[in-house]
Amino acid sequence: MEPKGMLGNQSFTNILVPLDGSTLAESVLPLTRLLAEKLGAKVFLLHIVEQRARAKVHGERHLTDTQEATAYLEMIAGRLGDKIEVEQHVHGTEEQDVAASIASHVQELHADLVALCTHGRNDPRRVMFGSIAQQVLKRVETPVLLVRPQAPLPAQLGTLLVPLDGSSEGEYALPVAARLARALQSTLLLVRVVPTVGTVTGDISAATRLAPLASAATLDVEELQAQGYLARQVGELAQDGVRASAQVVRGDRVVGLAEAAARHGVDLTVMATHGRAGLDAIWIGSVAAGLINRLKLPLLLVKVQ
Repeated sequence: MEPKGMLGNQSFTNILVPLDGSTLAESVLPLTRLLAEKLGAKVFLLHIVEQRARAKVHGERHLTDTQEATAYLEMIAGRLGDKIEVEQHVHGTEEQDVAASIASHVQELHADLVALCTHGRNDPRRVMFGSIAQQVLKRVETPVLLVRPQAPLPAQLGTLLVPLDGSSEGEYALPVAARLARALQSTLLLVRVVPTVGTVTGDISAATRLAPLASAATLDVEELQAQGYLARQVGELAQDGVRASAQVVRGDRVVGLAEAAARHGVDLTVMATHGRAGLDAIWIGSVAAGLINRLKLPLLLVKVQ
């Protein structure tokens, strides 16, 4: 399988983990440690001192002092153990735009993966698109790993879900997922969701409901085409030494992907996104928000270049 765009050389050798001192933010650490051990990657722990910082963050005392933040990161490094290489970096100059500072450190530290905990509550839009994570994703080309706070994390990454929509943009996650699968000895599950007449969304939804029989026949043809498309992708991955299976499901995209993930015991979702602010991205943007809220699984977002 030929790598697409700049991501063909993605190696994940430097993982950047921004921390604000809260227990919630630390939820990303177990998966970061697992990835670092399996990939032989170095972990950079980063704390940015905020300008006019609040006294508390997520109900806990905010780290606003450089010396205190340094001690905190050293403690976290000790918790990660001695199997991986860890470096601490405290940005002591007070910053107003934390996301912009994280993005600049991605370049400075040559990070090829950013691991963040999402702090959204019940609204899936807030989970990603109103968060520091989304603002970072806007500014960097580097893949971003999102972990829900205090969600149970897999002991291993045996099965990786890769949602596809048949477009070249959706395929942008495939080279990254393939590299991870080889390094982790994982299996990829490729899933494409074809809507039913009742679940069609967007501009064509009204027309679909006006001609349900014709639309149903068209969607049935799309399902057959999707099966052939996924079979070709599985074949290309096999030639590249990557184990993969595929499934076409019908219905709502988020529901279909979530059910497939639960049925196959998925541990991590890898998908493409434009990384735009708000929900004005292609479908994979809004689906990502719905998935991470519904599944509580880690989500690796690969930005379309």
